Amino acid sequence: MLTYDISQRENKPLYIWLYENIRNDIETGKLIADEKMPSKRALAEHLKISVVTVQNTYAQLIAEGYLYSVEKKGYFVSDFLKTSFLRPSGNETESSPMRIFHPTEEKKYEINLSENAVNHSDFPLSIWMRLMRNVISSDYEGFFAKIPSIGLWELRKAISDHLDRYRGISVDPNLILIGAGTEYLYGIIVKLLGRDSVFAVEDPGYQRIAQIYEAENIQTRYIPLDSQGLDCRTLRQTDANVVHISPSHHFPTGIVMPVGRRMEILHWAKEKEDRYIIEDDYDSEFRFQGKPLPTMESLDHDQKIIYINTFSKTISPSFRISYMILPPDLMERYQKHLGFYSCTVPSLDQYTLAQFIQNGYFERHLNRMKRKYRTKKSEIMNILKESSLKDKITITDAMAGLHFTVKLKTEKSDGQLKEEAAKYGMKIKFLSDYTKEAAVSSGSTLLINYTALESDTMEKAVSVFEKIL
Repeated sequence: MLTYDISQRENKPLYIWLYENIRNDIETGKLIADEKMPSKRALAEHLKISVVTVQNTYAQLIAEGYLYSVEKKGYFVSDFLKTSFLRPSGNETESSPMRIFHPTEEKKYEINLSENAVNHSDFPLSIWMRLMRNVISSDYEGFFAKIPSIGLWELRKAISDHLDRYRGISVDPNLILIGAGTEYLYGIIVKLLGRDSVFAVEDPGYQRIAQIYEAENIQTRYIPLDSQGLDCRTLRQTDANVVHISPSHHFPTGIVMPVGRRMEILHWAKEKEDRYIIEDDYDSEFRFQGKPLPTMESLDHDQKIIYINTFSKTISPSFRISYMILPPDLMERYQKHLGFYSCTVPSLDQYTLAQFIQNGYFERHLNRMKRKYRTKKSEIMNILKESSLKDKITITDAMAGLHFTVKLKTEKSDGQLKEEAAKYGMKIKFLSDYTKEAAVSSGSTLLINYTALESDTMEKAVSVFEKIL
């Protein structure tokens, strides 16, 4: 008789718990093809559960092909392996257990200077939940209706108003497209501009951008940077017709592109009809000195800018809502050729975020986080400046963004330093980790992502650097 430990079912419904146990026995070969199963009543009495529970379990297993029934004879195990993707090959037998893929877990580090994180306690969750309840309880017309392909009007209007107030961009909400993360939006851009386009990206730069374009089979050109950002002279020497840049705060160098260089690139785009600039404004909100810099989009009079931004830096990386502003001709092309795409962000999230912005909560949250990050950044920098490393480092701070760079005076290679740091439980990354073709200037330039760093962790990091330098 089949015997299972009912105390192990946790909070699962009984029939699901029983179904999973029997299915596992069939898949692993403990129950073989054509083996007769206990009757519903017999199994129910043995396990001290109801006959209805066993009946529901058997019904689900029959529906999925694990069992079959013979009238007046009972239930039997299907010849599962002959018809399933688990069919054995080579020397395997039918009773061989199912092979399961276990993803490699990334090593955990006690000190991680290479990644930012958001403390969930910093987010006004109670306000968000209240707004969400308001959305659910309100009589929103069409709340359960299909979402427009480019996103809900309410959220697009809220974003438009915010950009007008905060970034100096006056934009028609009908030119805004909402998507689940910037990676999705990059894919939409590829479809809009065509796979015969050639994309230029910054080198060094955020690696995922180039990886996505290359995964889309797009020809990609790597353009080096100078002290003002992407080198426009090198760009002109390529066959690229699209350039992807982050002018307000470049990752990873931290360069803020001056207006002269911006105008150079705008002029390059204006020279040919099929040229476009993707302005990635991913953490421009975190500028700690003066007003936010004007966007290239606000300088564009020839409709050459595709503006992209995300809420992953201002709210949370797991908050997968991003948006882009398309020039009118590209939005028209999108509606004509890609308008059949479903919006990838649920309506509940969109309505809630719209209220979060419209009611001023987003701006207050942003201002609070700016104050916190400004203080944290200053604390982390002061630990470095006042440490025994002060004569071995040069800190570069653009007074913006969620990371800064530190140049180390050392004869060791970046690879050696990373390897030695790992022995002490510390993960670090250098500028060289983000380069593809560009030559990296001499000296190891370390990236410090500080949002998740506490002072005592940074002091431990200093101790590790004292050892490896």
